[in-house]
Amino acid sequence: MGLRQSSVAALAVAVLVLGAVGVQADPILGNDTYFLHNHPDGSVRPPLYGLRLDNLGTVAGDYTFDFDYSDGAGRSSDMRLDLNLDADGTGGTIRIFGEVYGGLNSGMGYAAPSLNVGWWDVDFLYDFGLESLEPGDDDIAIFNTGGSAASLNMGIISRQDDGFGTASYDMVDVSGGNKIGSRDYSLRLGDENDDLGHRLASHASWPYNISGWGWINHGDDLSVHNYSSDWLFTVGEPVPAPGAAVLALIGLGMVGRRRRGIENAGE
Repeated sequence: MGLRQSSVAALAVAVLVLGAVGVQADPILGNDTYFLHNHPDGSVRPPLYGLRLDNLGTVAGDYTFDFDYSDGAGRSSDMRLDLNLDADGTGGTIRIFGEVYGGLNSGMGYAAPSLNVGWWDVDFLYDFGLESLEPGDDDIAIFNTGGSAASLNMGIISRQDDGFGTASYDMVDVSGGNKIGSRDYSLRLGDENDDLGHRLASHASWPYNISGWGWINHGDDLSVHNYSSDWLFTVGEPVPAPGAAVLALIGLGMVGRRRRGIENAGE
């Protein structure tokens, strides 16, 4: 067999082997920090939202939080997701954090600002149960360590002090009996097994195809689930790293401080 024939035969064998074992895709999201946005299919919209925590405050009702809110005066919600998945696809952390406007939903929008409506700080860390679903799917999930009970992943949501008082509420993740295969999961990031997106079929114009969805217990008794309390957001673009111009300005500032230090030496 000539060299050319040998190479072709080797390539054919490689293709057959790859076809037999399957090609493992990368996770749908790489390790990075991403901007988060509302999901268009929340069941108590409008307004659109990315987080729902019913009966959260001092008045019972639907509480939603608008990840794309803008007050028209330069202040906007800023929710982010930081993903740090271990190289082997098992282990790591997901952090969902930022500030967001929302609270008690009056039915067509938010009630007037109060202790239950306004700006909130959110910080939730998932550091147990993170896995890539490869090779069967490229989504990422938190497999809930407590089954249908509360898990070990925790967070907090706090009402900012803007004249109406403050309040803070603990949160934990919970699967609520939702499963991938036989395992309970409390959070999933991706576009479902069919790659068509999570509850996006009737929202073809929505600009983001990757969603995050999962369930939360909150309040004084973290073993109780207030229906409905869950994440339902879409994942946008990565947060830009500091640009070259910003880094250059930082560098110039450091040089300036060093130069002033030299000039003032010995005083």
